[in-house]
Amino acid sequence: MVRNNRARSRWTVVLVVAATFLLVSGRSPDEPTNAAAPGRAALGSHAGHQPAVSSPQSSPGQPVDYRPLLGKPFRSATVTRFVRDNACRGDGPRYRCSTAGLELLVKYGRIYQAVLVGPHVSGFFYYTGTLPAGLDWSDNRVEVEQKLGPAPMFVPSSRYARAVSTYPKLGLSLTFDPVAGSSPEAELCHVYVTAPA
Repeated sequence: MVRNNRARSRWTVVLVVAATFLLVSGRSPDEPTNAAAPGRAALGSHAGHQPAVSSPQSSPGQPVDYRPLLGKPFRSATVTRFVRDNACRGDGPRYRCSTAGLELLVKYGRIYQAVLVGPHVSGFFYYTGTLPAGLDWSDNRVEVEQKLGPAPMFVPSSRYARAVSTYPKLGLSLTFDPVAGSSPEAELCHVYVTAPA
C-alpha cells in the first residue's frame, strides 16, 4: 500500500511538470514533440546553465508593445508589420525578435504567447517595455509573490530547467535566473504572456 502511494505521488509530480511545460511552451498535448523545433534552443525556453549576461543590453530604440498582437492571426497586417519592423526571425511556432527583447509563439495560425526576455538571458536584448501586473526585471520570487500572490503552479529548478511560476488566471508564466536555482531570491528571466481565450 505504501509503495503504491509513492508511485502515485511520483506520477502526480510528473503530470504537474508536464502540464506546466505544455502551458509555458504553448504546445497542446496532441502536438508532436520535436526536439529540434526551430528556435527552441535560441531562447532556451527554460534551459538552465545559461550564463547571465555580464552587461545586459536594453532594446535599441523605443520599447515595443506586444499586447495588440496577442490572439491575432499570424498573417494579419498588424503582426506582419510588427515582424517586419522588428526584424523577427523564425519559421513555424517561434519567431525571435531579439532586438525587441521578445519572442512570439504561434499556435493554430494565431499569436498564442509573447515571451518577454529579461537581462539574465544571453543572446537577446532585453525587453524594455512595461511588464504586465506591475512586474519589474529586478523582482525576485519573493517580490513577485508579494505582487501576484503565491503561484498556483510552481516547478522548482533543476540541472536542466529554470524555476517556473505559473498564474493561469492571469495568463502569465514566469521563469527565474538559473544561477540562483529555486531560491526565493532568484530574479525574473522571462515573462510568458498568453493570449486571452
